[in-house]
This record gives sequence, C-alpha cells and structure tokens, in this order.
Amino acid sequence: MIEIENLSKNYGIKKVLDSLTLHVRKGDVLGFIGPNGAGKTTTMKMICGVMPVYSGRIVLNGFDVMENPIQAKEITGYLPENAPLYPNMTVRSFLKYAGRMHGISGRDLPKKLELAVHRCALTQVMDEEIDSLSKGYKRRVCLAQAIIHEPQILVMDEPTDGLDPNQKREIRNLINILRNDTAIIISTHILEEVEAVCNRVALLCRGKKIFDGSTNEFEKLSGQIGTVSVSVAPESWEKASGCFSKDFGWTLKITGTEFRFCCNLNQEKTDELIARIQTLAEAENIHFSRQPQTVPAKLDDIFAELTGADNSHEGRTEPIR
Repeated sequence: MIEIENLSKNYGIKKVLDSLTLHVRKGDVLGFIGPNGAGKTTTMKMICGVMPVYSGRIVLNGFDVMENPIQAKEITGYLPENAPLYPNMTVRSFLKYAGRMHGISGRDLPKKLELAVHRCALTQVMDEEIDSLSKGYKRRVCLAQAIIHEPQILVMDEPTDGLDPNQKREIRNLINILRNDTAIIISTHILEEVEAVCNRVALLCRGKKIFDGSTNEFEKLSGQIGTVSVSVAPESWEKASGCFSKDFGWTLKITGTEFRFCCNLNQEKTDELIARIQTLAEAENIHFSRQPQTVPAKLDDIFAELTGADNSHEGRTEPIR
C-alpha cells in the first residue's frame, strides 16, 4: 500500500535521503529506525504530504502523493513527534474539528469520534482544555486525531513518547488492532517498541537503507555480534566512563554502573575485546565490581553495530555479514 521508489532529498549540499526504496503492505507494522539525522522524519513528512517529493516517487494505495495529493491525504493518518495542538480547545471540540478537517460530517462524525476516543482512552478528559492535560494525554489526543477517519495508511513518529508503561501497552494493543486493515509505519528510538509490535524493520543510516527485513531477521543479526558486559566500582565510574568512551566510542553503552561493549565477530572475537577492556582498566586503575563477561546481544547492540560507523568515519552502507 505504501510504495517508495528512489526517494532522495538534499538540504543544500547535505544529502539527507539517498535513493530510498521501501514497500509496506496492508497488515505490516514497519519499525522505521535509525540515528538522529538519518532521514526518517523527512521520509515520513514526504509520505504524508507535509513536504514535497523532490526526487523519486511515493504512491499510497494507488495515489501518487504529488499527482493526487488530496486523495493520498484522505487515506493517510499522521502522528508527528511534536504534534501541535490548540491549547484552549477542549479535547471534544478539537477532535470534532479534526474529524471535519478529514471530511467527516453528519451522523458519521459522532460515531467515528466515539470510536477514536474509546481506542485512545480519552473518555475521562473529553471536556477538559488541552492545555491542562498531562503530556501522556496530549499524546493520546494527537493519536486520536490521526485515526479518527480510519485511515488506510498510518504514519507515527514516536507514538508512545511521554506515556507510562500501562499507556504504552494500550497503544501497542491498539496498533495490533489497526494493523488488520492498515499499512503502518512507526518511527521510534525505543527498540523494545519494535520488538513488541513490528513485524518488519527498516534501518536508515546517513539517508541510506542498510537493513530491510522481518523483525526476526533483524534479531538474528545478534549472532554476528559479540557483546561484553562489565560493572565498575562506584569510585571508578567517572574515570571508566571517560576512558571507555574515548577508546571504544559507539561500541559502548553505559547503563548505571554497567558498561556494554559490542564488536563485529567477523573482525574481532569477544576474548580479544575482553583483553582490551582489562588492559585499559589496569592502565587507568579502574576497579571492577563484576569482571568482563560475554552476554547475549540485545536489539540496541545490533543497532549500534549497524550504525556505529556513522558516528565515527564514513558510515556503513551495507549490513554486517
């Protein structure tokens, strides 16, 4: 239902998208991931008609977004990352306004409004002003306006941003309901979101697609990545953070006192990585509370290995093999 062919975009001399081709079918929930500046938001804005297509082609259920912009927008729902709202409107008046903007009128409007409100769990705040709502409720109001017209294409940028764990679970359940009749793209930095609701993953880096496949195929890349975890004593944390960050760069993730290092097993073995960590720790007098040990790779380890060169030198153009 979503066909993207050779999509390219430059901002001045900077190439943001480089010949991106991507197809999303009805029933797919595509996790659209990549580092900041990879081109995800630009792509989504072009899909939704917020930004014109400068080079390439986007077709939504048979409608070219440039040749048939009205028809394409009529079947598309869009949840931007920082969706603007009218702060002095009540939730009810705003959603009625959004419904009319989508061409809903007459008896259909209250029916579709009720359904969107139920799906986004907004019943208790319908007559409150939007400005008085919490960030989580504001996010759900934004989602309700994106689905009130029951779109065939749904594009969401960070859909669970600001939501608590229970609210995130509700939104994930809603996505699973909507997927039956919809092609969905979700852009997120929360990789557990991808694991929870997406059946496909597309990974962008420097405007290039470097992975496109099923979520299972993405997870299987963990077999090509070696991951080492170590915990340092509290008094060594500051020194360890500086030294390890300097020497290991994008291969390092710090969570509390735990340091996780990843490597491409085709280039370096985990025992070699452990030896490097221990040598640096001895030289800098860093004390461990738990010695380096190999651990299973997580999704963010895969993400780091595939995109890590983007933060250092030329950027990876092909996935690890």
